[in-house]
Amino acid sequence: MTTDRGTHGTSTPCPRSLGTMLVVAGAAAALAGTAWAQDGNPGDPIAHEFIVRVIEGETIEDVASSYEAVILASFPSHRLYLLGTPAPDPDEGVEAELEIDDRLDSHERNSVNAAAEGHTQSFFVRTAPSGYPEQPIGSMLRLPQAHMLSSGAGVTVAVLDTGIAPHSDLLARLSSGGFNFINGTPTADDSALGLMAGHGTFIAGLIHLVAPQANVLPIAVLDGDGLGTSFTIAEGIYHAMDQGVQVINISLSSPVDSPAVRDAIEAAEAMGIVVVASVGNGISAAPTFPAANAGVIAVAATDLTDHVAPFSDHGPFVVLCGPGVGLVSLLPGDEFGQASGTSFSTALVSGTAALVVSHFPTEEVTSIAQRLERSALDLGSLNQGSNGQLGFGRVRPLQSLQRTRPDVRTTGPR
Repeated sequence: MTTDRGTHGTSTPCPRSLGTMLVVAGAAAALAGTAWAQDGNPGDPIAHEFIVRVIEGETIEDVASSYEAVILASFPSHRLYLLGTPAPDPDEGVEAELEIDDRLDSHERNSVNAAAEGHTQSFFVRTAPSGYPEQPIGSMLRLPQAHMLSSGAGVTVAVLDTGIAPHSDLLARLSSGGFNFINGTPTADDSALGLMAGHGTFIAGLIHLVAPQANVLPIAVLDGDGLGTSFTIAEGIYHAMDQGVQVINISLSSPVDSPAVRDAIEAAEAMGIVVVASVGNGISAAPTFPAANAGVIAVAATDLTDHVAPFSDHGPFVVLCGPGVGLVSLLPGDEFGQASGTSFSTALVSGTAALVVSHFPTEEVTSIAQRLERSALDLGSLNQGSNGQLGFGRVRPLQSLQRTRPDVRTTGPR
């Protein structure tokens, strides 16, 4: 590894602008580990991959040359880059060098993120089309009454997931401008093969059920097995911002708090975007990210009796809960399916956020979040011993639209 900041390595950096996926040939291909796509676990670092953000006035080409690295991917408008370092160089040594590199605002190991349902080996069960509009959550969430006040018109929800298939029930609400950060193409149609193929379509269908006039923007940051990286998620958030969305749904998690993802979320929130993310499916109280990041609406799952779902994570970082057991939604191939998971609870909360944003278009993010929180059904009496582990309770779309402007919150979860 070259440590002299004034010495340039022999590698030729190949930056990727948005819409162009870098293809690294020959020996350089060995720099980018791909094992995560087959057997990675959430939080696992990816060998020889580092996310860096350069300071104003510095160039990524100079930084890459110092480490004899190639530029695997980039989002230049936010000075965010993914470097692949030579396999012989220990990652710990590279990280130590990056730590003292004054040309960087931040750096981190790139790491695996995953849809909770993929990590826990959950499967979709095909079902009849009638199960979708007629399922119990419609009456439980009082959606017909809520739709008399708001249907989500004028709002776009970005779905950062496996993509969204062009299902006939959703075509009219499918926004253009999506992108696939897994294969570097504009086609994010949820067509990749794998255990979690259809995950993003299922989520989009639930958002559509709650907010039927809201648009959904497909952004693929996970492969067909429900696996992605911190870098693809950060890219996805920035792309959603550039497309002018009002809500971002992130139904995936990792035990690692990624600075790149955290910075992207902060930038989105500063633009007035509501960010909703799922906790994990590991029955744990340990924080998962990005759900536990400040300002994110972290969502846990309940069943149809408002008891916490047996698989759901919980903890003081949870903000809201949503039904997540036995939900019916859309799948690729114009099919319908049933599944359970915190990813799907999150979709219901994102749909509710779309209703509220549409109904109160001039309100700020904090006010929208407060409406969702203060209108939630407290679950303490039904879940003895939960002790603040379920946030403000279960989301209630109708009540979130009926409440007057909330007071500034002084207590309770963030």
